[in-house]
Amino acid sequence: AQLKYGTIYRRFRARSVQTFDLSPYLVAPGFLASDHFNGLLILRNITPPESGVTLRAQGSSLPLHGGALSDRLTLEIDTSRVVDNADFAVQPCLGTAGAPVLATCTNQQTLVVGFKVAASMAPVVGPAYAVELAGQGGFMRLPRVPSTAFVEFWVQLQPSMATGATILSAWEDSGLNGGLGRNVLHVWLRPLTGDAVLDICVVGQREPQRFLLPGVASTAPPHL
Repeated sequence: AQLKYGTIYRRFRARSVQTFDLSPYLVAPGFLASDHFNGLLILRNITPPESGVTLRAQGSSLPLHGGALSDRLTLEIDTSRVVDNADFAVQPCLGTAGAPVLATCTNQQTLVVGFKVAASMAPVVGPAYAVELAGQGGFMRLPRVPSTAFVEFWVQLQPSMATGATILSAWEDSGLNGGLGRNVLHVWLRPLTGDAVLDICVVGQREPQRFLLPGVASTAPPHL
């Protein structure tokens, strides 16, 4: 009952320090648009504790522990080895300036961040394409991919982004003259909140599983 928003899932690389900005998640349903946050309460530190992952406030060298207050909404994840599954939980603290106060955090929604730490490795080189789309309605159709595939790309969006515009879409092969079946994966933009949404078709569910991709609806060139 404590977890109202849902688990945030991320994937990190071993033997690296990666930043994780939680502010895009503070505009989700359940948070008021008028709320301003000035820090985080570390409700639960990384579990399991032997995972070899250290949590820090951005720009700090000191590790954060359960019950600690951070005056930043961006955390640093320092990973030393591969971890199959781990998580931590935070609560945002209401405030506009100064250090966060515990009393302003404890009544806020809990955000649980689940993650996996994968091995650091060189990129796997496969087919590569470059395309520039102008105007509206343009798209690039990739060749058929195997049942397990890794798609990596950079995209530079133009300022006039439309809500619902598709970034990536994958369709089921209908088997009928090369036709398309269900839309099994769909990444689309939400410019008003600066993010994108990943919808994945799940067997046995009528509605897709939905994931938030913060920071994608931006004119900066993101790597996806």
